[in-house]
Amino acid sequence: EESSVDAELASAQRDMLVVLKLQKRLSGQTTSAAVKVATFDREKGQQSLKPTDERLPMPIAEIAARLRDPSQGAVATIDGDGSLLLSTDRQRIDRLFGWDGQRYQLERREDQWVLATRLADGRVLRGYLADNPEKPARPLAKFSIEDSSARGAKPKPAAKVSDAAASAN
Repeated sequence: EESSVDAELASAQRDMLVVLKLQKRLSGQTTSAAVKVATFDREKGQQSLKPTDERLPMPIAEIAARLRDPSQGAVATIDGDGSLLLSTDRQRIDRLFGWDGQRYQLERREDQWVLATRLADGRVLRGYLADNPEKPARPLAKFSIEDSSARGAKPKPAAKVSDAAASAN
């Protein structure tokens, strides 16, 4: 039974990696709003807004809609199994994102955006792409798994796949 749980986790990580790569690529093609940090200075009695260099990631439902829209042009990437995934493969896109585009959620964790999904056994898988100082064009995929019965507990490191290099294409 443990090997089937490990296989489910590895499969979920591979799918999430594909979504993270697509999010990174497609977010670069949009003009998403810049994040502004609002602070209130009690001594001056005024609020100040400071823009940051960070941009909001493209919402997952928007990515799914973009991939399903034939007027946007086809997008290709390497799928989790190593095969070529085309945005024209509607069945695979629907399985990847969920038919309603709600399989994944964006969450803000420790000053960064992460992708999250709930696995069949109730655990929550979270992932994000981190900078790779050795190969900047190939970010590192970082994953964590959290047991839903241990709410508030620190997420446990996921399988060895957690530091896989992700090609941005």
